[in-house]
Amino acid sequence: MKNRRCFTLIELLIVIAIVAILVGMLLPALRSARGKAGDISCLANLKQIGVAMGGYGNDYDSFLPKVEESVTYFKWQDRLLAYVAPSVKVPWNGVYVKIKVFQCPAQETSLQRHVRKNYGMNAYIETVPKAFFIRVKRPSERMVATDMNMEGSGFPGVWEKSHISPDKVTQRHCSGTGVSLIYGDLHVSSVGMKVIPDTTGFQYFWGQLIEN
Repeated sequence: MKNRRCFTLIELLIVIAIVAILVGMLLPALRSARGKAGDISCLANLKQIGVAMGGYGNDYDSFLPKVEESVTYFKWQDRLLAYVAPSVKVPWNGVYVKIKVFQCPAQETSLQRHVRKNYGMNAYIETVPKAFFIRVKRPSERMVATDMNMEGSGFPGVWEKSHISPDKVTQRHCSGTGVSLIYGDLHVSSVGMKVIPDTTGFQYFWGQLIEN
């Protein structure tokens, strides 16, 4: 027992410093891994939503649901509930906010039930009164739904780039610079904010002023 050696204060401080350095090196990697997991989970949500949109289109003559109905105020997510959560009824507007598939997993938990902090539908889709899946000739280029990060009213649609990201630069995905989308052919993708058209008129991505 007399020969047992104890750590000196200097040695203890060196060990603490090494641990701190290792933690500092690992934290960015852990944050990155968590971010990528959120990206993947969001795309999985959007894939389910896309399948629901396809099912709705099959049942309703190739139309997509309205972004928000003027009489009932049911939102597009409410109309897709039957395809993602058949056991959930829609007794009032906004029930969908309880369903995880409509909550972006990369969004802060406290904001996941905020209508305008998760996903929004392209509001230009219903400006031309024709069946979407028949009308659109280049569906792989037309955005149908996207992440959104807006304040204000409960309207669940996007009219411009700033509805996706107020500063038009940052978002929840792709290490803070990208967004997750559903396109008209129902494929999903994450893209950088920089590739999203800033103006909506005559941009095929948005479809405003374009009839096919």
